[in-house]
Amino acid sequence: MIHIDSLTLKAFLKENSHIFTNAYVQKVKQPSRKELLLVLRNGGKSFRFYININAFYYHIGFLSLEDIEKRQIETPKSALMFCMLLRKYIENSKIIKINGPEHERIIELFFETINDNFKTQKLVLAIELMGKHSNIILYNYDTKIILGSIHNVGKEKSQYREIFGNLPYIYPNKKEKIDIKNISFEDFFEKISTSKIPIKNFLNENFYDITNDFASKLLSTFDNFKQNCKKDVETLYNKLVDCVNLKDINPSYDDSYKTFSIFGFCNKKVLTINEMLNNYYQFYILDNKFNSLKQKIITNLNKETKKLETNILNLQIELNDTKKNHIYKQYADLLMMNIYNLQDLKNQKDLILEDYDTAEKINIPLEESLNIVENANKYYKKYNKLKKSKDFLNERLDLLNNKLNKIREITHYVNIASNLCDLEQIWETIEIKNSKDNEKKQDKNKKNMINIETIEIDGYTIFIGKNDKQNDYILSKLSKPNDFWFHIKDVPSAHIIVKNINKLEILPNRIILNVAKILKNISYGQKSSKVPIIYTMKKYVDKGTSKGLAFVTYSNEKEIIID
Repeated sequence: MIHIDSLTLKAFLKENSHIFTNAYVQKVKQPSRKELLLVLRNGGKSFRFYININAFYYHIGFLSLEDIEKRQIETPKSALMFCMLLRKYIENSKIIKINGPEHERIIELFFETINDNFKTQKLVLAIELMGKHSNIILYNYDTKIILGSIHNVGKEKSQYREIFGNLPYIYPNKKEKIDIKNISFEDFFEKISTSKIPIKNFLNENFYDITNDFASKLLSTFDNFKQNCKKDVETLYNKLVDCVNLKDINPSYDDSYKTFSIFGFCNKKVLTINEMLNNYYQFYILDNKFNSLKQKIITNLNKETKKLETNILNLQIELNDTKKNHIYKQYADLLMMNIYNLQDLKNQKDLILEDYDTAEKINIPLEESLNIVENANKYYKKYNKLKKSKDFLNERLDLLNNKLNKIREITHYVNIASNLCDLEQIWETIEIKNSKDNEKKQDKNKKNMINIETIEIDGYTIFIGKNDKQNDYILSKLSKPNDFWFHIKDVPSAHIIVKNINKLEILPNRIILNVAKILKNISYGQKSSKVPIIYTMKKYVDKGTSKGLAFVTYSNEKEIIID
């Protein structure tokens, strides 16, 4: 991953200056402490200007409603302090100018607004895109006094530049370098031909606007660049000057999203710089959200797994203790069978009797204060109590083992999830979320979209459910009575629906085989050599409601064994 540089920022401003100039700020939103969204109105159209100052993927861009939905950008009910400040000062105000200080990763939006004394004043919103030092700062143009920033910087964070209200706004310090436009080719050749460090490092350390990544891409266009060859150096010099002057702009990024270039050095070309930045950084934002949510779910599932395993172990220990309940019954039976052969046993601590079946001598402990019948009844009570306890423990053990298997199944679906939507559906259905997350879920007023993987096999549309919510959705909403339903026999698994538009009584064997193989590969715990898979028409599948979201019963099924 690379970061936005001064040339890219300069090109973005050039491309979109017509949107900013004379636009009115319709709305100010602050989705988080690292994001800002300005809804601008210009020429009868609305534009959503998005600013992200996250240290890992700081960037700017104009977003569509679809982009906002993909990134899951939501406005909190209670506005943050900086958002309220901007609403007070720049909401409904006009952008009169936009500026990008030379060689800086800074954008300045100049606003014309009315102060509390009903006088016109100029304010500047400075957007600084500089890694961990990124910030958004509002200051007065005339006095240069800061009105507020998205996050304050005190002496404990920076000894060079403090940022908070009532301090003067100053530009960040920058290393003195050379503007490639202000150096002659002869001086450039002399410097580069005597350099002892790699050319890309030399360019980056000595000249403004030239990053290591940009220099590497530009040098890669040469077959064999020689820094002592005047022709090669002259070609490089001319290309650098053209790039710094923003000639031949051709936005692009790699299919793998490792890098982007405004000069067409990457394989995937797009029409605008805005599209390039949006697609590139959106990939990393969604990837980060995906990995964060995945880790969150796995952590919770692991905690629940350990808890269940501990409870199961304790139950197994208790069950082992209940296995001696037959001894109590044996004691009681022997005492009752010998009741007429024994005298009063009070004050006797034990008694040895012979088991009639095995002829074994059994030593029976007695309670001295009780007679023989009372001792027998005492052992019968212990036997019945342990028997009931054993039945209860077995039921409890089955319940916990089922929960543990479900947790392991969910973990499997988390690991095979391919997008953020899949993970969110899993997170919504598991029962281990804390109350805070439930409150957040209730507060969200968004569409509950279900993302279903769909493939085509020889003209047949296949719907694949990879979690309980998707399984329920394809069965309840996407299938019709004559469609075919696939499931692994007798174990929890993914559901697959095959659309039967021709209303066939049976699917072709090749379709059955292909679908069965897909189901085996994506389902939890199905790594054995032979897996039984059942299929039937959807009209023979009854969706249950009492035993879980995707619990079903079925009939008229057929079975296929997949190696």
